[in-house]
Amino acid sequence: MSTKIVAHATHSIAKGMDVSGFLPAEDVVVTEGMISFGGQSLRGLLPHQISRLGVVLVPEREKLFQTLTVKENLDFSLTRKRRPIRDAVYDYFPKLAERHGQVAGYLSGGEKQMLAIGMALVCEPKLLLVDELSLGLAPIVTNEIMTILRTINRGFGLAMLIVEQNAAAALRVASFGYVLESGRVVFKGEAEKLLKHQDMREFYLGDPKAGMKKTGARLVVKDVALSFGGIQALRSVSFQAAPSELVALVGPNGAGKTAMLNCINGIYHPRSGEILLDGERIAGHPLCKMVELGVGRAFQHAELFPHLTVIENLLIGRHRSFRAGAFMSGLYFGCARTEEGEARRRIEAIIDFFEIYRHRNTPVGMLSYGIQKIVGVARALATEPKLLLLDEPSTGLIREERENLARFILRIVHDIGPTIVWVEHDMQMVSDLADRVVVLNHGSKIAEGQPREVADSPDVIVAYLGQPLA
Repeated sequence: MSTKIVAHATHSIAKGMDVSGFLPAEDVVVTEGMISFGGQSLRGLLPHQISRLGVVLVPEREKLFQTLTVKENLDFSLTRKRRPIRDAVYDYFPKLAERHGQVAGYLSGGEKQMLAIGMALVCEPKLLLVDELSLGLAPIVTNEIMTILRTINRGFGLAMLIVEQNAAAALRVASFGYVLESGRVVFKGEAEKLLKHQDMREFYLGDPKAGMKKTGARLVVKDVALSFGGIQALRSVSFQAAPSELVALVGPNGAGKTAMLNCINGIYHPRSGEILLDGERIAGHPLCKMVELGVGRAFQHAELFPHLTVIENLLIGRHRSFRAGAFMSGLYFGCARTEEGEARRRIEAIIDFFEIYRHRNTPVGMLSYGIQKIVGVARALATEPKLLLLDEPSTGLIREERENLARFILRIVHDIGPTIVWVEHDMQMVSDLADRVVVLNHGSKIAEGQPREVADSPDVIVAYLGQPLA
């Protein structure tokens, strides 16, 4: 194999394990075809036998030795005690050199991924298999590591096979690409040409310039006021969100952010003002009507049905698409059967989108809090909203889970395109992802604009940090 980077953009679950020899561990076998490297067949070989031939898999970052230091992880993987190899890894990943004495379990998600790549490199591979590098990483970190892989490819002169959901990131560094869908190759060719391919841009890259249909609606909030007795929760707040725009609603605790979301999706009825969705007044409509109007919401604490499975929770999000009555549904006959079949097909696409296929039949109450938050967003998306409301989705998540959430939010924006109003406390996430920011304090809007402009606003600084001492 030549020293090229080949990208596989895929939605399948087998990924690169058929090449590395780990498929039997998943109770999966290759039934047809041939896999060879350097003229030698790899079929039937065990992982350690394949690695001795120079084919090395980059493990998922959670498969590091979490209680060992960075240096100890690298030394453990050295095929021979050759210090220059380890030093070369430090040259490519200076952050690992800075943290060589730190326990791997305390690294960030991006640093763990760098260490996983470093552990593979010290095995002196001829072919490097990189499986789902972007999983759980913020886009900026993914792009940084992809660029380093390109440099490693040239410096080490080794071939690389990258299996990646983020087709755009992989194809920007690859020489050649294959796109898999349902176990079939649907596109292949030079990476640069695939990036410009019309169908690729529409269905895999989510490029708005490619004419991909957007579902976003224009939201207009005008002079909305809300009070509870003598407490003024919102004071004549106005802002807009353009179709398919991501608007972050931020502010200190008690600023009125969640109250505003509750007004938009009908939980609260404002005392005065207007809320328009594509020109239609939605303020005052009953809560049950909001989904029909195209408003979907993910709650701060997920608010799922813990005894139901992931699939069953997502099917609840499809309830507005069912037209068959209780009698036909009970018989599971005629239109009821057709509707449920279509609903399940769409739910499977959402499960694939959020990469939660391994949890599909698990009761939600048995999942980690981070996965529950993802399922909550997935259920909101199952309603096919024109306007998606996200209420502090990162609350309670560890750093790696937040990075994973950030990746999915960006994919929702670019691949599906609803308008999003997002209440968030993590200002770093807001700065990285939001198109525009609206800042509330004590129920009033105090700033609006680009993330950097808002962060430098004196009123915002005072709201978050307090008035400086004289």
